[in-house]
Amino acid sequence: MKRVITVKGKGKVSAPPDWIKIMMTLKASDMDYDKTMDIAANQLKELRNCLGKLGFKKEDIKTTSFHIDTSYERVKDYHGNYKSVFKGYRCSNELYIGFETDSKKLGEILSALSNCKAKPEFSIKYQIRDQKSLKEEMLKKAILDAKEKAKVIAEAAGVEIGNILRIDYDWSEIRFQREESYYLSEASYQPSIASIDIEPDDIKISDTVTVVWEIKG
Repeated sequence: MKRVITVKGKGKVSAPPDWIKIMMTLKASDMDYDKTMDIAANQLKELRNCLGKLGFKKEDIKTTSFHIDTSYERVKDYHGNYKSVFKGYRCSNELYIGFETDSKKLGEILSALSNCKAKPEFSIKYQIRDQKSLKEEMLKKAILDAKEKAKVIAEAAGVEIGNILRIDYDWSEIRFQREESYYLSEASYQPSIASIDIEPDDIKISDTVTVVWEIKG
C-alpha cells in the first residue's frame, strides 16, 4: 500500500466588477383580475418610460418572471372556525437591465427608479463578465498552495514527496458577483439617492483543490 500525503490548497482572486445588473420587481394587486392586469401593464409602461429617458430601449429591459395568482387570508368567524377569505389578485413582474460599470450612470438610474411612478423594488448585482481567466488563475494558485503545504508537511515529517497521484476538484459553478439590495418605501422615494457616491469593492472569490502525493521510499 502506497504512503500518501493529501493536502487541500486554496486559491484566492479578486477583481473590480465591470458589469452592473439591476434586478427590478413590479407588484400589482386588486380585487378585480382585469384591473390587476391593467395596473401591471401601466407599471411596465411607466418603468420603460423612466428608463427610456436614460437611453434604455424596450429590448434592453428583460423580463425573467411574470405571474399572477389569487390571494386568500385565513380569518376566524364568530364560532371560532377558520375560513379562507378572498383578498384579490396579486401580480409580480421581475425584470432586469445590465450595463458596464459606471457610478455616474448608476446614480442616474437609481434616481430614475426612486422617482418612477411604478415604484419598483430593486437590487444591484456587481458582476465580472469575463470569468475564464480569473478561474484559471484561482486554480493555479490553489495548486501552488497545495504544493507548498505538502512540502512543509513532508519536511517536518522527514519524508520526500513524489508524483501526484490524484487531484480532486468540485467543478460546481462559481459566481463572480456581489449583490446589494435596496428597498424604497413610498415615503422614501426621493431623488437624493442619486447623490450617493457608490464605489463598488473588488469581487473576491476563493476555492479549494485537493491534491494527493505519493511519499517516496
